[in-house]
Order: sequence, then structure tokens, then C-alpha cells
Amino acid sequence: MYRVCVEKESNPRTIPVGRSSRLSGSSYWTSPLERGCAVLHDRAGRIYADGNCTSESYREADALVADVNKYLKTEGKHLKDYMARQGLRMEAPDAMGAMSLEDQVIAAVLKYDTPIGRRGILISNSPGYEQRVRNFGDQYMAQIEDLAERYELAKEFVLEHELFHQAGITGEIATQRQQELFYRQRARQTKGKEKQRYEAKARAAAQRIEEEISKN
Repeated sequence: MYRVCVEKESNPRTIPVGRSSRLSGSSYWTSPLERGCAVLHDRAGRIYADGNCTSESYREADALVADVNKYLKTEGKHLKDYMARQGLRMEAPDAMGAMSLEDQVIAAVLKYDTPIGRRGILISNSPGYEQRVRNFGDQYMAQIEDLAERYELAKEFVLEHELFHQAGITGEIATQRQQELFYRQRARQTKGKEKQRYEAKARAAAQRIEEEISKN
């Protein structure tokens, strides 16, 4: 089963330092840029990278930044409104990009403390992020026959999951419950194809909740 995210807590440094608490095995690291491959874009447009990244990781980092920025200007407005009603605050990540993680992970939020508050980095597991998203869509949204639409919905699901984590929701079950509630609320507010898209994402969230419960 693909995991949508790994959430990390880390200590304040210029580049976050911490311990992965949810990757299998003990995975200690000193910085995203020392973990094998990382390409990070900050809000000012600066790019940080190590020397081990492939062209695919650079491309997937660029694609994630574009996808998140597009989402925040479109569908993200509905998610932001929903979060506000739940007492949550949705913000754009302080940095985004690509990083090498364990194979079953799709994306992750790195959280760390700084003198001006908690910050977050949204990263895709790269190389191979886009294929993992497609695999996720095939597993949880197979009822969507149009492949382009299926993979677009899968991408939205992944981004929404991470944005809930960015807003402070922890734990996979709690996060996916929030996702399901958001999708079902939007399904009641919409019609036609848009309604069907939300219903598909709600079913995926419900299925993932059942899988998480069965593991405990």
C-alpha cells in the first residue's frame, strides 16, 4: 500500500535537522540535502540542491511547485474555506521540492521550529513521484475510466493530504477523516462531474481509513 506522507518533527537549524519517526527502520539524517538527493525551492524562488540528483528529480521538483501553486489558486480556495471553518489555517509551504524517501512513500511534510515559528517543507519522493501518484490513482480510483482525470484526482488527493498536515492535523486516520469530511461536504454542494470527482476522492479516503484501522 502506498503511503501518502511521512511527517517529520525536527529541530531548529538553517536547514532542518531531525529524525524520521515513521519511515521503517531508524532513519537519522542531518539535512534534506545530505540524504541522497534533494532539490528545494523556497518562497523567494531560490533553489537548493545536492550533487546527487538526476534530471528527473529537478523536473519533478519543478512540477510539484507548479502543481501546488496552481492548486492553491483553484481548488485550494475551497479547502482553505473548509479549514477555516474547522479552526485550521492553510498556508503555502515555506519550501517545496523533491527528496529521496523510502519507496512506498509518495510525499511528505517536514516540520521544524525556527525563531519565528514552525515552518514546513512539502516534498515529493523523487525520482519516481509521478509514477507513484499514477499507481495511487490506479489503486484507489480505478472507477475513473479517464486516466488523465484519474491521475489528476490522485494528485489532488496527495496535495490535500499534505496540506492538512501542514495545517496541523497529525496521524493518518485523523488526516484522512478530515479529507473524507471535506470531500463529502463538497459533493453535497456540487453537481454533475464535479460532484463525481469529490465522491471518488471520498471513497478513496474511506478506503484508506479502513486500511489504517485494520493495521492497528
